[in-house]
Amino acid sequence: MYRIAAVSYLNTLPFLYGLEKFPKLEGKVSLELEYPSLIAEKLLAGRVDIGLVPIVVLKDNPQLNYVVPWGIVADGPVASVKLFSNRPLSEIDHIFLDYQSRTSVNLVKVLSRFYWGISPQWQNGAEGFEQRIINGQAGVVIGDRALRLLGKTKYEYDLAEEWKKFTGLPFVFAAWVSNKHTDREFITVFEQALNMGVSNIDKVVEYYSERTDRIRPYFDPKYYLTQCIKYNLSTLAHKSIVQFFDFLEQL
Repeated sequence: MYRIAAVSYLNTLPFLYGLEKFPKLEGKVSLELEYPSLIAEKLLAGRVDIGLVPIVVLKDNPQLNYVVPWGIVADGPVASVKLFSNRPLSEIDHIFLDYQSRTSVNLVKVLSRFYWGISPQWQNGAEGFEQRIINGQAGVVIGDRALRLLGKTKYEYDLAEEWKKFTGLPFVFAAWVSNKHTDREFITVFEQALNMGVSNIDKVVEYYSERTDRIRPYFDPKYYLTQCIKYNLSTLAHKSIVQFFDFLEQL
């Protein structure tokens, strides 16, 4: 049995639907849900076999392997990964970094230095840090918590949209990777399961209605899953990963 870890955010529901519903996977996987940075820790420690991990983890861990050409991608505004602030970029002096993230907190550092031209102080945010986004303090917030914050601060900077304006490329937040050799027959079935979920968004929204209804007052879940999130790791997506890692080397 393969131990699989996935993100517990709204953007992962199509993948979860496929993993739960695809008949050929029954009895072959155990599924854990965590936030991104914890999934990375579990995969690197060998506590899970396959994980939907923050893409930045692959930069310094070449032993990890892409399992399937699927992930969490945005080709423009993503809505759920934002820098929230009550001041414009030029007046931000302090940025809290979301403790649930690895990739997005690196992305904001890249954008700050190479695109926005600002040099804020960085502070790792603890639980509840969103309440400290006041005055010149801004914060990177990801996932469902970001969707609930929409419109609550004077300024919002969508990090995927900013990356697209900066590079012309989509941004890859996470990918399915493994820390071990995986059986080819299993991977074929695994990929079919993910595809089934991504191809049935209406069923996904209905099946997880308790989750999607909690988001609906803030953002339309179907629009989010069909327009904000892309799932295929295209050639341009891989090019974006390389460029992102190049910028990280220069920080």
